Amino acid sequence: MKKQLIISLVASVISASCLAQESDLYSYLCNKDGNTQGYQMTGGTAKKLVMYPGDSLQTVAITANPDQEWLLGQVKPDQVPTDCLSYFLSQGYWQKGQSIARFHFEFNSKSLSGADKAILARLVTTLAHTPNVSVVGHTDSIGSDAYNQSLGEKRAQSVVKLVSSQSKDVSLTTSSRGESQPIASNSTVQGRALNRRVEIVLEDVMQ
Repeated sequence: MKKQLIISLVASVISASCLAQESDLYSYLCNKDGNTQGYQMTGGTAKKLVMYPGDSLQTVAITANPDQEWLLGQVKPDQVPTDCLSYFLSQGYWQKGQSIARFHFEFNSKSLSGADKAILARLVTTLAHTPNVSVVGHTDSIGSDAYNQSLGEKRAQSVVKLVSSQSKDVSLTTSSRGESQPIASNSTVQGRALNRRVEIVLEDVMQ
């Protein structure tokens, strides 16, 4: 009876990268203090290398699905570091009604920073042919409700304009929440900076 000697079993590959691919199990790009950082986790094709007596070798493909499912269960989109300013998540982790990307703005501005434009460019290829994607503008609490409602819409429109200039395969709808949905306190400079944002949402349940 042949004795099998298992040399190696590679069930998954985890790597750090600044490139987010649609096939990633989990990835994000993050604009932190003006620098773009990235993280990527992928599942490789598992192989078992078997050695028989003599010089005979055989490789057997092993399904990696259980390992990938385990990784998917361990990593969640809300584990993006809290000090990430703008970011986007890989497509495998998009969830209905949740933000898949976020971009921030200076006070009373509708223009994205250079770093945010770079992140948005990466996101464009992932958004291609994806239905039911909304771009939602938000503001801080400085100014009237009506003004901030309009400013939120202008921010959303500016993101859509940039996306449309890079791809004709992306269809987006826009809306504005104005100052009604802060994610931080408007009583501090830092909090107001976080609230001045656009979020890209898959199937916006608030519409």
